[in-house]
Amino acid sequence: MGYTIMAGENIQGAVYTPYGGALDLIYAHDPEVIIVGGAETGKTAAACWKIHLLCSKYPGAQYAIVRKTQKSIYSSVLQTFKKVSAGATAVP
Repeated sequence: MGYTIMAGENIQGAVYTPYGGALDLIYAHDPEVIIVGGAETGKTAAACWKIHLLCSKYPGAQYAIVRKTQKSIYSSVLQTFKKVSAGATAVP
């Protein structure tokens, strides 16, 4: 069983199906999770989707995505999270 995650009706082509380590991250129930892998393998997207799903399920909860440098948060994570959280829903 896996998730196919789709954005709202007004978002063009925003469907995300995690695989491999990204799928493991989506299903992880640990209080802290570290995901590693090569460039462009979906780590940031998976983390953003996971946080979006958790925040939707548990309003008021606090989560964090941590990177080696603050600059990389602004250039990568925030851009991805804006796309993910633009009216996204999950279909199990």
